[in-house]
Amino acid sequence: SGRWTLAMFAVVVVALVAGWFYVRNRIDGDLLDEMLDDNANDVPDVLETSG
Repeated sequence: SGRWTLAMFAVVVVALVAGWFYVRNRIDGDLLDEMLDDNANDVPDVLETSG
């Protein structure tokens, strides 16, 4: 059963990499930045730059 587990893991990894290359040019960075930019909380976010 270990061989089937490794085979399925390899299939999942290949699918993840292929999916990433499929969507990587379709992601709008500005839209993603707006979704991550919530200034309602007092905790500074890691992705926000100080400046």
